[in-house]
Amino acid sequence: MKLTEHLNMMFLSRLAAEAIDQIPAPDSTAGSCKKADYLLFDRAAIIEVKGLVGDRLANVTRIIEYNRKLWDWPRSWPDSWIQEVLSRHPYGDEINKEIRDANITSIEKLFRDAHRQIADTKRTYELPRSIGGLLIANEGVDVLDPRVLAGIADILLRKKQTPNGDWRFSEIDFVLIVSTAHSIVMEDGLQHPVIESVTRPDDPRENLLQGASRAIMQAWASCLGVALDYRGTVRSAEDMKRLRFEGIAEPPII
Repeated sequence: MKLTEHLNMMFLSRLAAEAIDQIPAPDSTAGSCKKADYLLFDRAAIIEVKGLVGDRLANVTRIIEYNRKLWDWPRSWPDSWIQEVLSRHPYGDEINKEIRDANITSIEKLFRDAHRQIADTKRTYELPRSIGGLLIANEGVDVLDPRVLAGIADILLRKKQTPNGDWRFSEIDFVLIVSTAHSIVMEDGLQHPVIESVTRPDDPRENLLQGASRAIMQAWASCLGVALDYRGTVRSAEDMKRLRFEGIAEPPII
């Protein structure tokens, strides 16, 4: 079963979500817009799920090959993933930024589509006060580390139409990232499935957004038969750096 199918079962069976494609739309809007996936919490939240597809290994390979010409770089990743290599590399932060920037365009398209779908859902069902969430499901893009993906989500949530204008993706209030391509390794060596939550700082609805995202995270942990471990909670860039992720598959040889 695909990750998106597992998530669909979670929303319907554990969160009592309404599948939007099963809800009749007003006659005036039927077929005229593309809506989000789920309504949650008595329609207080609108959720769109996007699968992370496509092979981004080419982007990472290009960046590695370029930097290999400049710095001392291992010829392969025999037993470790790219983030383990970069954590020991003197220019790891700079190279990570290159990897992030190389992938941000494709992730931004997911944001663009979700923003429009959540907005259309609000208009169709007259839900102007509902919060909007984007869940990114990463089943197989193992070279895109959860740390990098969360950084991209943070950048896009903070993006503005103009320097002093509105948020570019104002309909997306929080982002959840579920990855079955990676596990998070805690300080005691235990490995856990990855689910990340990203919100804008200083949002006046912070408690509401955290409550919604935490409920979804708890439901996913319950589906997996594990307890939600808050030791991976990130409150700063330094917190993010200390996290260690591993790919589920064998590291690629480049």
